[in-house]
Amino acid sequence: MLDWTKLVWWRARATWDDYQLRVGLAIQHLEQHLDDDLSLPELADVASFSPFHFHRIFRALTGEGVAERVRRLRLERAAARLRNTSRSILEIALEAGYQAHESFTRAFEAAFHTSPSHYRTERSALAPSIAPGNPVETAARMEHIGPLCVIRLRHAGPYGDVGQTFERLAAWVGSHGLFGPWTQGLGISYDDPEVTPPEYLRYDARLHGAARGAGRGRNPGPRAARARLRDGDPQRSIYRPGRAYAGLIRWWLRHGDGEISDAPALEFYLNQPGHTAPESLLTKICLAVAR
Repeated sequence: MLDWTKLVWWRARATWDDYQLRVGLAIQHLEQHLDDDLSLPELADVASFSPFHFHRIFRALTGEGVAERVRRLRLERAAARLRNTSRSILEIALEAGYQAHESFTRAFEAAFHTSPSHYRTERSALAPSIAPGNPVETAARMEHIGPLCVIRLRHAGPYGDVGQTFERLAAWVGSHGLFGPWTQGLGISYDDPEVTPPEYLRYDARLHGAARGAGRGRNPGPRAARARLRDGDPQRSIYRPGRAYAGLIRWWLRHGDGEISDAPALEFYLNQPGHTAPESLLTKICLAVAR
C-alpha cells in the first residue's frame, strides 16, 4: 500500500533541493557579474523561474532581496578594498556603483556605523595594532597555483559550522568511490567575518585531487601570496587564523608588487583532523594578488 505521508515528504524534499540548486545558480551568476547591471529577468532566467516567482523564492531562501544582496556585496567588497589597497575612497565608491563620494559615505555609514575614512584608519592592514615581526611574515612566500579540479559544497552561515559541511561532502565523495590517494581538503572563504553578518557568510568546502574525472568545478590558477601555519584547530574554522591573514597582507604590502586581489582566500588543509593531533594540524593560506 502506498504511504502517502512518505510520498508527500519526498516530493517536498525534492522541490526544496531543486529550488536550492536553481537559486544557487543565480547566486553564482550574480557573484561572478557583481559589477554588471544585472536585471531581475536575467537572474530569473538563470534559475529557470518567472521574474515574479524568482524574487519571492530568492528572498525566502536567502533572507534578502536581489537588490539588497548586490548592494551588500558591493559594500563589503568596498570595505575590503579600503582595508587592503591604497585606492582613493572616490575610486572605491565608483567601483561600488556610487556616483558621488557623499552617497557612498551615507551607504557605508548605514552598513558599518563608521565613515569610509575612519574605517580605513582603524582596519588598515598596516595599522599599528598589527605588530611587526608577526611569525606569518617570516613564513610568507609567493607561488603560482595551477588550476585544480575540485568537488565542492557551498556553506552559508557561521564559519564555525563548516566542519559539518565538510562531513557531508566527504560522505558524498566516499559513497561514490571518488577518494584518491592525493585527495586534500580546500576551504574558500568569500567574506570577512568582521564585516559580513554571520548568517550571510559564504564558504566553499572543497576536495581536490580526488579520483580522475570527479571534478565538479575548477579553481583558477592565481599568483598568490601564501603562508603555512600550525593552527591547532580541529574544526579548521576560517575565523581562527585572522591574525595570520593580517600578517600575510602586511608582508605583501611591504615586499610584494601590486595589490591584493578581490579573489577569495584559499586554505589548503595539509593533514587530516581525524589522523592528526590538533596542535599538529597544518594549513596553507593563500591570497590572490593582482598581476
